[in-house]
Amino acid sequence: MAERLQRLKQRRGVVRASTTKLLRNIEEEISQDGARHDRIQELLSMLSVKEENLRELDKEIEEEIPMDELAADMTKTIDYQDHLTLWKSRATRLIEREAAAAGVNPE
Repeated sequence: MAERLQRLKQRRGVVRASTTKLLRNIEEEISQDGARHDRIQELLSMLSVKEENLRELDKEIEEEIPMDELAADMTKTIDYQDHLTLWKSRATRLIEREAAAAGVNPE
């Protein structure tokens, strides 16, 4: 069981690193003047896939992790999810705001 937990944590670490890189790309794209909304939408689509992967890994880890480590792991997981949600929300609002200004439906 300990080996399975280590494998899950290692996989989650790789997915988080990739997600963090993607979040930086979103942040950079949003901060640019004349942000490309099509690019932000692409990044958001990729982020949704990574977010789902993280949810699955977090759930599996939660089932395997010893009770004495559970609270600390869950705190880190929640903090990471909050960060992800924040940038996802900012990107979505930017797209919606720009679409409304242009009189276009963002969906």
